[in-house]
Amino acid sequence: MQILTRDFKDGWRDIVLIAGLGLIGRAVQDRLFTDDFNIDKNIEPRWHDPDHLKQSFKSLALNITKFAGIGRGNVHLIWTAGKGGFLATKEEFETEQITFGAFCSLAEDLAKAYPVSAHHLSSAGGLFEGQRNISAGSKPLALRAYSQVKLAQEQKLKDLSDTVKIHIYRPSSVYGYRGAKGRMGLAATLIKNGISGKVVKIYGRPDTLRDYVFVDDVAGFIALKVNRPEAGTYMLASGKPTSMTEMIGLVRRAVGKPLNTHFQDSGDNSRSMSISRSLFPEHWHPTSLPVGLRKTELRIRRDIY
Repeated sequence: MQILTRDFKDGWRDIVLIAGLGLIGRAVQDRLFTDDFNIDKNIEPRWHDPDHLKQSFKSLALNITKFAGIGRGNVHLIWTAGKGGFLATKEEFETEQITFGAFCSLAEDLAKAYPVSAHHLSSAGGLFEGQRNISAGSKPLALRAYSQVKLAQEQKLKDLSDTVKIHIYRPSSVYGYRGAKGRMGLAATLIKNGISGKVVKIYGRPDTLRDYVFVDDVAGFIALKVNRPEAGTYMLASGKPTSMTEMIGLVRRAVGKPLNTHFQDSGDNSRSMSISRSLFPEHWHPTSLPVGLRKTELRIRRDIY
C-alpha cells in the first residue's frame, strides 16, 4: 500500500491511499505521478494476517491525519487489492473480506473530518460472465466466488454513510504489464512466452469471446475521478468482443513471430461475454487492442529482454 500526496499553494492537500499495488494499482500510481502526486509513505502489510491488516488500516487514519491536518484535504481511498483470482474458492477470499471491511471502516472514520471518496475496483468480467451485449438493463449474475465477493464489496460500500462518495469501476478483462511480479494475464503471458518461444496453455476455446481493456485506460479514468470526484458506477470496456483466435493473431503480429499455444476447454472459463458501447461513461476513450498490445509488448521487452 502507498500514501500519495499533492500540495496546493493555499495549504490544501490531496491524499490518496492505494490499497493493492498489482497491475492496476501500479498503473494508477504512475498516472497520479503525472498529476503532481508524490509518495509520502510505503506500507508493507502482511496480506495473509487479518489481525495485522486491521491494525494497519487503523494506523492509516493517524498517518493520513498527520499528512493533511484536520479538515485540510481531500482523501481518496482506492481499493485495487485482491489476491483471489477468477477461479479462487470462497474460503480463499476470507482474509480479503476482512481487510475490505477495515478499508470501509477507515473511509467512514476519515469522513468525520475530511471530504472522502472511496474508489473500488470491481469486475464486469466477473459480474456479467456469460452475458452477451451487456446493456443498461443487464443484471449482475454472481456465478462463482470471485463475482460473489465483488458484488458483496460493492454493496458494502453503498451501505456506508452519505458522507463518503462512492466510485465503483467495473472493467472488463484488463491487460497490460507493470513488472514480472504477481499474476500475468492472458495477453502479457502470450507476449512473454511468444518472445521466448514457450508454450502458452489457454483455458477456454478458440471461439470464446472476451472484451479486453488496456490497463493505462483504466488507471487514467480512476485518476480522472480523483481530480473530478463526482460519485458513480462506471463500466470500463472496449465494446468490441474479441475471440481467443483473434487475440492470438494480434499478439503474433505484435511479437513478430508465431505463437505456440495449447487450448484446454475448462467449461466455466469458456463462457463468452460482450458489452454494449452504450454503457461507456463520459470521458472514457478506450485504446484499440492492437495499439494496447503493442505497448504491452514494448514494456515486456524493455523489462525482461
